[in-house]
Amino acid sequence: MHLCAGLSAGMVIMSMAATGVLMTYERQIVAALELQSGKNALGGSALNERASMDKLARSAADAFPDARSPQLVIRREKEAPVAVLSGRSTIGYLNPATGEKIETSASAARDCFAKIRGFHRWLAFDGKKNDVGKAVTGAANLVFIFIIISGLYLWLPKVLRWSALRSRMFFSKSYPNAHTRNFHWHHIFAVWSFIVLFFAATTATVFSYDWASDLVYKAVGEEPPSQRRRPTPKETSLTSDQSKTDLSAVNRLSLEELFQIVAGSADSDWRRIRFQIPANSPSEKIEFTLDHGSGGEPTKRTVLALNRVSGSIVSEAGFSDIPAGRRARIFIRYLHTGEALGLVGQTLMSMASLAACFLFYTGFSLSYRRFIKK
Repeated sequence: MHLCAGLSAGMVIMSMAATGVLMTYERQIVAALELQSGKNALGGSALNERASMDKLARSAADAFPDARSPQLVIRREKEAPVAVLSGRSTIGYLNPATGEKIETSASAARDCFAKIRGFHRWLAFDGKKNDVGKAVTGAANLVFIFIIISGLYLWLPKVLRWSALRSRMFFSKSYPNAHTRNFHWHHIFAVWSFIVLFFAATTATVFSYDWASDLVYKAVGEEPPSQRRRPTPKETSLTSDQSKTDLSAVNRLSLEELFQIVAGSADSDWRRIRFQIPANSPSEKIEFTLDHGSGGEPTKRTVLALNRVSGSIVSEAGFSDIPAGRRARIFIRYLHTGEALGLVGQTLMSMASLAACFLFYTGFSLSYRRFIKK
């Protein structure tokens, strides 16, 4: 059964593992290209003060008029370009000094990674969602979970002695033939990677199937979002001591002033600040998301809500303040890539994915000798 499962889903599993390796350090690569592009736009000179947030917001609206719920992402490095988001996707960059739209090599890198990610998730070369591809990768992922569990059972020696375990855990200096080498390598790569691969496969199931996602919420005692009743919208005020204010009749603080309040109130180690460009309609608050990590560590994010008139901090919410079900769902998303554990987690996930590629190679080599060569 282990053999048949590997032969039936091996090619798809191999493609997901290989593309996973390619995407390991996506955030770090894109961040480095962004910073370099910003320095190139400034002519290599250091930037002491970036353009005001109000100017950058106006420039983003002019440069990307079709953006949906546009957001700005400000990096701590002043030379880094200002990223413009539409929804959750980065659609362009602005010169941090002038606010002008600039072309960066980071955009090409993002497009490349988007196509790799599309193939990783849906076997789509254009990066677009493919229902058939999603069904195939989801099924292959379930088969992979069975391969991991059955492989662990087959790996265990009949007699649990250290000498027997050691022979299946470490490489030998030489092998009599390729068949023996591949058989031995298959055992070694499997035992050193099965824990990480098991987490990678099980967390991927949450993205592939609604029932798996619902189980996450039920495991923490919450109702899944798909089964909840949507509450009737109603108007609420920000604070109990603040009556509804006609913001059109008062002077609101500028985005730059609000940004400085947020940057000044935060710890000195923040790396990115993201906020949505306010619409023309009156609004009592504006939210700023501070990221103290690499961008893929949800536990290092803080959301500050500021009163747009007084500039006071209305609320502060961290990862622990998110409902348990949603918190678990978010953490699983970044545990799948290893980013939840920082650079070490990314590296471990990459090494395990690379080991899965070797498992594919050695497994098919052994099968070729067994079924075809004979």
